[in-house]
Amino acid sequence: MTPFWPGEAAKNRFDNLRRLVIICIRMNLNGCEHGEACRECRSAGSTGKASVTRYAKPTSLDEALALLGDAPWRILAGGTDFYPSLGNRPVRENMLDINGLDELRGITASASHWRIGARTTWTDMVQEELPAAFDALKQAAREVGSVQIQNVATVAGNICNASPAADGVPALLV
Repeated sequence: MTPFWPGEAAKNRFDNLRRLVIICIRMNLNGCEHGEACRECRSAGSTGKASVTRYAKPTSLDEALALLGDAPWRILAGGTDFYPSLGNRPVRENMLDINGLDELRGITASASHWRIGARTTWTDMVQEELPAAFDALKQAAREVGSVQIQNVATVAGNICNASPAADGVPALLV
């Protein structure tokens, strides 16, 4: 088994895993409230409610913003905490997957501030050439989950998830 390290091979493995998860979600569209068409619901003649109302993966920021103006969406970037938190419950909200929006990834500097994009991963943070003021954040980035999680999980997601175990938040505050 080859290790899961940053790079093209890791990205390809993640893309394949994400496709599998998407396929699984689509297969579950006619599931019951228990996450699948269970024996009780089938015997009652119920095919259940749709698990996902809508799933979209925009390819441009303009497309994403248009979708956000159209309906309420749950934004998915990385998804390392989202899918495990579901347990065996189906997804019942519109899902807007922003993993295809490269313009939301990366770290840039201007004369007055630094910008960390919403899709910037912890691996991106570790690999970026940053001034010493970012040392605590880079150290926190090395401690977030495993290397696999660091390759996918986003800095913004660490904040938005509001987990008490949000490794990067104290370093961001510093």
